[in-house]
Amino acid sequence: MMQRGCENCGADISHRRKDVRFCSKKCSDAPRLSGSLCEYCGVEYPVATNNKKRNRFCSKGCANRTQFLANNPNFKEDYFAEPNLENSYWAGFIAADGYIYVPKKGQRILGIRLKSTDREHLIKLQSSIGAGTLTETTTFSEQYNKEYYGTSYRLSSDKVCFDFLKNFNIGERKSLTLEPPDLSGDLTTAFIAGYIDGDGSYSMGAYSPRLGIVGTEIFLSWILKQYGLKSSIYYTNGTYGVSIYGDNAIGIRRGIHDLNLPLLERKRHRWEELGFDIKNKEKNGFSTRG
Repeated sequence: MMQRGCENCGADISHRRKDVRFCSKKCSDAPRLSGSLCEYCGVEYPVATNNKKRNRFCSKGCANRTQFLANNPNFKEDYFAEPNLENSYWAGFIAADGYIYVPKKGQRILGIRLKSTDREHLIKLQSSIGAGTLTETTTFSEQYNKEYYGTSYRLSSDKVCFDFLKNFNIGERKSLTLEPPDLSGDLTTAFIAGYIDGDGSYSMGAYSPRLGIVGTEIFLSWILKQYGLKSSIYYTNGTYGVSIYGDNAIGIRRGIHDLNLPLLERKRHRWEELGFDIKNKEKNGFSTRG
């Protein structure tokens, strides 16, 4: 007689009927493990063969991620995987005004908060990536006895955050540690354009337009190097900044204007209010200050 063993403990059950698979009720009811593949990440994981409800995922995180993708069918998870003009602009903008947060559990979070007046710009970002949530917020300032209204964008995605770090050098706590990305040509211009829309400003100097930018010292030095400028970087109230005037400011804005970028409307209108023709440098007629 061929020997048969209990499917749980291996005890000899050759003497029992052929349809009997276990030596006792205890072994029959005991959980037994077999391998299965997670439907999200493809990793093999153990499941109980007597589990009436078959597990489809190796973890709650993979289950939640699958549900997220089902609810966001237009999500471009690889949106930042390869730098291009559009995503380089958004990377620069988020480098200025956004953040990356790593929770103890769950996916890394990409977020950004703007004034409610700039809500349409976050809608552009949401549409470009194809996912993420927008939330209206209200903050009360006791110092000024005034309420401030904002709009926040938030996206949970390890892939997006890893691509941010790999391609644009943007990680956690970037406000104090931001360093230049490894980009070139028009991609550099697009990134700087996004950064200026976030942490730049346009105003009128004594005789010419002024472009002001704040950031880390190493990042501002990198921007100046891209345009061959030697403007002095100043430090005030815990912040580094630089002022660029005249033809140099117009030249930077001209390079941005020549690219097809999803620019922040408020800053674009602010430049137009200054009344300088970025298409024809000869019409302006003032000297360069740096």
